[in-house]
Amino acid sequence: MVVIMLIMAVIVGGAFGLCRIFGNGSIKGSAWVVRNNGESVLLRGEQICLYKDAAVDAEKVRVLCNASLDKAQSEADRDRRIYGKEVGTEEVDRITRLIAEANSALAAIKGRPTVGLYEAYALLESAELANGQHYVSLIDLTAAFKITNVDVDGHYRFDGVPSGKYFLGASFMPSSGHVIWFVPIEVPADKEATFDLFNANSRAFGQ
Repeated sequence: MVVIMLIMAVIVGGAFGLCRIFGNGSIKGSAWVVRNNGESVLLRGEQICLYKDAAVDAEKVRVLCNASLDKAQSEADRDRRIYGKEVGTEEVDRITRLIAEANSALAAIKGRPTVGLYEAYALLESAELANGQHYVSLIDLTAAFKITNVDVDGHYRFDGVPSGKYFLGASFMPSSGHVIWFVPIEVPADKEATFDLFNANSRAFGQ
């Protein structure tokens, strides 16, 4: 009996040791927006979602990216016709270059059935063309790993999060339009990551 108890103690002790080595982390932060009139609004009661870096449908990501790139290319061509070689074409040239780089990145995933959520996010960001609607579409390709709500003081928290790469997702509907957050975050083992959601890391659409 004593031997069995000793063996159990060793097993339990080893398990706790592994938990310390490969322990879960946590995420905390505040969530608010500042309106055009300077008023700060806490996102009390709003839902915050945590998404894993999961595999998503590569073809749907390609369609999403190509639609954005086609629109950007059309606008760049239009501006080039309007401005010609006048001042301002530097920005058109820059966008054209970014579009070419994004198309090259898209070609690299051709034929693949899935891509990681982080990779899909990077593709959308690569040409600096992504907007809030793109991230709504990207969120629709996956499911939330954890969900919480902003408290009365404007704070949110996730506990028991395994170390790794994630995305924080949230949305807010002011009097007009729609504000969305879809931002990458990395959680280290046994540590707390802090990330605030506010105007600077949000995207607006539908205004």
